[in-house]
Amino acid sequence: MNKFLEATIRLFGTPKWAILRAQRLSAIKKRFPDGKVSPHCHITEFFCRDGMPPPIRALNHLQWYAKNIIEPMRVIYGPCMISGPYRHYWYNKNVVHGATLSWHVWDRYVDGTVPGSELACDLSFATGLPDQWAKTASTLLRKLGRGGGVGIYRKSRFTHVDTRHNSARWVGN
Repeated sequence: MNKFLEATIRLFGTPKWAILRAQRLSAIKKRFPDGKVSPHCHITEFFCRDGMPPPIRALNHLQWYAKNIIEPMRVIYGPCMISGPYRHYWYNKNVVHGATLSWHVWDRYVDGTVPGSELACDLSFATGLPDQWAKTASTLLRKLGRGGGVGIYRKSRFTHVDTRHNSARWVGN
């Protein structure tokens, strides 16, 4: 533990984010003892880039997403890299400068078993191009009964795929 965190804990007690992180890690370890949410996806791939695990209530839907979106696409395009996973509100606003209502902020969504649950990831694969990944993701989402949000980012070489119920398509940078 770094000296700043040690001093903070001595003066103010354990920060709320540290307690929340510990609770989430404990729940994740119980739910995914081997760390796998699907045959090829490890839970840590979905952590916010500052190390915060995703919300506990998003785990069902996260597992659904890995099984129904990432795994079928992986069969076609090879290994997947998740470049834009979960973001908590502060990280989305201050580090990424993301949209206020970004689909990457999973905290406001309920468990995936409840209608209205949505989440997003930015995906890239070993083969293919963002346009191809977007077309495949759109087909999968349609078959699964979701419109989904699919954004093509050619320059950055990724495709945004979210599970909103309405349909949204766009081309970014």
